[in-house]
Amino acid sequence: MALFQVAFIVFASVPFGVYTIYDLITIVTNAEVAAQRRLIGTIAALLYYEQFASPFYIFCCVSKRFRKQLIYVLFKIHVNWMQKVWNRVNHNRIAPNLEMTSVDDIGGTRIVSKDSCVAL
Repeated sequence: MALFQVAFIVFASVPFGVYTIYDLITIVTNAEVAAQRRLIGTIAALLYYEQFASPFYIFCCVSKRFRKQLIYVLFKIHVNWMQKVWNRVNHNRIAPNLEMTSVDDIGGTRIVSKDSCVAL
């Protein structure tokens, strides 16, 4: 696992270092070439910053114990806590129970409304 992590760090760091050295040495006067170099620099920087997140993903892929602990923390602890918070918030609401009134001019019938509230 440590060997894989070191290999990934080298793989992620080398393109950014090469791009930085190349960028310092050369001068660009063409706008299209400058745009291409910025794209290459952005991709190299993305790979460089990926090395800081890679230990988490490597541990998730390699270690069964780490995966079990991650699932336990995410679903058993945090989801249960959020359900408790949501249940506390939703208990003190009142939902209106409205019956609509309308007067039918054609048939002459009238429906009377009653407004009431029901606690959830």
